[in-house]
Amino acid sequence: MTTASTASAPIGLVLIDTVNEIFSEEGKGYPGFKAEFERIGTLGNLRRLLAGFRDMGYPAFFSPMSYTDEEYANWRHSPASTT
Repeated sequence: MTTASTASAPIGLVLIDTVNEIFSEEGKGYPGFKAEFERIGTLGNLRRLLAGFRDMGYPAFFSPMSYTDEEYANWRHSPASTT
């Protein structure tokens, strides 16, 4: 891995829509993705990526995807527009 100076900009990792229903073996959607996850090493790669960021002291943020006003209802910070 190439090391770059981070003095001028903060660094963090954003993982979008890594929901348990897809990424957990117990999830309802997992069987539909299992073969491809195994073929390309998705779960192992995500674990290594996350561990590498955390080992370097960088924060990781998990963001679910939302599409309706109801899904946004319990957010602390609402988006400007949901339409």
